[in-house]
Amino acid sequence: MQTLRCIQAALVAALPFASVLAALITVVVFISTPPVCGPGLAPADPAHPCLNVAPWWSIAQTNPLGPMTAFLVLAWAALTVPWWLLGYTEPTRVNSDSFSDLCGRLDDVTARLEQLDAVRPSAPAPGSAQELGPKMAAKHRASLLRRLARCGPQWVLGSEYTGMWMLLHRAEEALILADLPDRLEANAVYDLSRLAGSAIAPEKQAGWTNDLHQVVAFCRSYGPAAGAGMSGRNGAAADQAAALTLEQARVTVSTIKHSINEYRDDSWGGLVRLRNHLLGAAALTGFTSYALLWLAIAVGAEAKVMAAIAGYFLIGAVIGFFGQLYAEGRTSGARGAIATAVDDYGLAFTRLMVTPLLSGVAAVGGVVLVAILAMTQTGASGSQAGALFEYFNFGTHPLNAIVAVAMGLTPGLFLERVRQASDQVVSNLGSSEAVASVRGSGSAPQPESSAALPSAPGAPAAAASVSDVRLVGVAPDSAVIAWVTHAASNSQVEYGATPSYGQSTQMDPSLTLQHRLQLLGLTPGAEYHFRVISRDVGGNQVASADQTFRTPGLAPPAAPSPNGHAPTPIPHISSVQPSGGTESEPLALIISGQDLQSVKRVRLVRGPGDTDALEGMGVVATATQVTCTFARTPDLSGTWAVLVEDADGQVGRADVTFELVPSG
Repeated sequence: MQTLRCIQAALVAALPFASVLAALITVVVFISTPPVCGPGLAPADPAHPCLNVAPWWSIAQTNPLGPMTAFLVLAWAALTVPWWLLGYTEPTRVNSDSFSDLCGRLDDVTARLEQLDAVRPSAPAPGSAQELGPKMAAKHRASLLRRLARCGPQWVLGSEYTGMWMLLHRAEEALILADLPDRLEANAVYDLSRLAGSAIAPEKQAGWTNDLHQVVAFCRSYGPAAGAGMSGRNGAAADQAAALTLEQARVTVSTIKHSINEYRDDSWGGLVRLRNHLLGAAALTGFTSYALLWLAIAVGAEAKVMAAIAGYFLIGAVIGFFGQLYAEGRTSGARGAIATAVDDYGLAFTRLMVTPLLSGVAAVGGVVLVAILAMTQTGASGSQAGALFEYFNFGTHPLNAIVAVAMGLTPGLFLERVRQASDQVVSNLGSSEAVASVRGSGSAPQPESSAALPSAPGAPAAAASVSDVRLVGVAPDSAVIAWVTHAASNSQVEYGATPSYGQSTQMDPSLTLQHRLQLLGLTPGAEYHFRVISRDVGGNQVASADQTFRTPGLAPPAAPSPNGHAPTPIPHISSVQPSGGTESEPLALIISGQDLQSVKRVRLVRGPGDTDALEGMGVVATATQVTCTFARTPDLSGTWAVLVEDADGQVGRADVTFELVPSG
């Protein structure tokens, strides 16, 4: 049964490309065995005795369905068998990075279940969330283990990966219902860092952020005395009040984490669906084109016509592929290391792979359309098919090559819209992930104190251990390093050109299990050594072994404009979303628009003559969004001008009237 599911997966994986290979086989066979003249062969056209047809093609032209199906099955099998034999239907090979991350997080769930059994001070009340949480997590874990061992088409389609991540998130959320205060605070701080600068609706962010800050404050006040009764309370009433408050904190963190995970899971599901829709469109286009190819054979197309069709297809495919390759390279730098670190489940690669098919078909279709228009203008006589085929001749119609080139670029317009949609989803995913920066921009919100967190009663501190250290994104001047610890720990990366390093990120005191740090200011095209360092609540420090990575070189500079300066678009602001603006929470702005990737400075001014402008801090810019905060919150009444300035000094402006008023 397992083998059958793997073969089914290989068939699904090969389906979008089977018609392309079948068409290639058809054209090669047709051209290599052209129609011949000779005795005993019935002429296809008595007026032209040399247009006899070879016996094999006589069958193909009278009954094309048989050989058409045979070639398609042959091509499908030729792609399916190696796909299956090489193991690319196994979940470990289809998307090895996602599978590895799943297994690592599943191991962490297992370790946490074992730790809860070991350190739980007393048996939880029957039916309480503290009892049900680990049971639900264990049930989800068992389901994950069963599904990880199964092969099938769902892995090739990517839907099983997103489904597994959803199930894993449910297990992690259930475990929070039994968390001890130190781990509960680490989870709350981690989710605060995920909310900071994310694309989640500001009104939701504000409420969740406030709730998480309350949980952090509660956990910091939850000392050893709370285990035996809170100060000022006596007996069972005190214990019940403490337990109720802790349970409410657990439910709050679990609920907010579920909402954030659901937002991210839905975004990843959208990427997978977009990729599958693109593959489905390519498969439909391929099968339709393959059927039209056989229709041309059935109406008597000659070998030279088939060769011309193949030539136009190749022209469009090559032009379209290199055009798409250039577009991907031009935009990949703007997305940066954070976007590169987000797994798009092969969507970018799929865009490249389907481009030759779509561009080739568009090129042939363009030539056919021009030929039909020419026939209507000239009033071509004779056989309609024969007259149409005459227009495919390279020698008599050389401008067809230009038509093929122009039409080969048209699918790029559609694929550009797909890329923009996927980039927006990737940007949203990247903004809702906790990434601490060496320069402080985009750093996760820190607890009010970086002191070690108090342990729950009877909970021994587990020594941290580092695993799954990996480079998850790299750009010419930046990189993102991720790793996992099996106890809540802080984060730091040492890096440099030699194994002695010489540079390090700022210590991120957030205690977490999943660590991500961004290195900025790197040299393009250089090799770097690095190691990660984490320290747990007990003061136990661990470091990984030395690893290396190389930053890519810079892309060739854009062609200069006539004045000798590379053109840079002026930043354009379409909307401004504020949050905070109180004594307890600084003002933060989320600025949306176009051509914002080069923005380096954000200011708030009252008017043209305002000398007391507010400077934004921690400016993080993408092509469509800029985020920043302000150290000083002014009286926000009235209208303000939001100014964004790029590296070339070009300024975009938008006037906004804030509805926020500082408290106090």
